Amino acid sequence: VTHAVDGKPSQIIAVTEDITEKIAATEKLQRTEELVEIAGNLAKLGGWAIDLKDMSMTWSDEVSIMHDLPPGVVPSFAEGVSMVVPEHREHMQKVVEDCIKLGKTYDEEFQKITAKNRLIWVRSVGSPVRDQHGNI
Repeated sequence: VTHAVDGKPSQIIAVTEDITEKIAATEKLQRTEELVEIAGNLAKLGGWAIDLKDMSMTWSDEVSIMHDLPPGVVPSFAEGVSMVVPEHREHMQKVVEDCIKLGKTYDEEFQKITAKNRLIWVRSVGSPVRDQHGNI
């Protein structure tokens, strides 16, 4: 908006951007996320991640559900570790630590105790994610 000498607007200048590709990409991503959710529900497969800056966790809804937690509820890293039965806990912590510090991938099976005290077996496959500098 430009102003005349008396302070009142004298014209409006605007910019228009074609965002067709952005909208199409957003819609495609949404469809892909919906398909991944359906596949995860059918396969009882979920994903999780650890943010190494603060050790915060991200869990897919399916991971929360298999742990008898409401979708969207994610425990802290320490709470997640405490769900592993004591006899498997040390080994689980070591393979996750080796993944974080040494970049080792893992494929392990652990028994866990859900929020409703149900014993379950889970297979956990972990792989480090590296930034553009090769850091995990």
